[in-house]
Amino acid sequence: MFDSVADLWTLARDRDIVLTPHLLSPIPDDGFGVSDLCIAQSGQFNLGFLGLGAGAEAFLDWWAGRLRRHCVSAPEAGIFVDQKWIDFVPSLFPRHAIVRTPAATSPTGTCTRGT
Repeated sequence: MFDSVADLWTLARDRDIVLTPHLLSPIPDDGFGVSDLCIAQSGQFNLGFLGLGAGAEAFLDWWAGRLRRHCVSAPEAGIFVDQKWIDFVPSLFPRHAIVRTPAATSPTGTCTRGT
């Protein structure tokens, strides 16, 4: 975070779930580590920040159930610990917001760019 989080807390209270994406713009397809495929395998959203409001209980119950049985690192199989499950939020939980500002997100640590 590079700025005040007050607006994010308000958003979490109003929308229940606040997510930040790993990417805010397309990345070059240049063969250096970070790729669309790597992001697709590890998850679209950055769980370095997850804002939750009082109405997020159904989400937390659902997520906890998935993690109890399927919290493994197997990106080649489409599962990456807790992160990949968050890709379901936009379709399953309508009271969410996606914050697309550089101040609220950071580059992924899952996929690193090589030289």
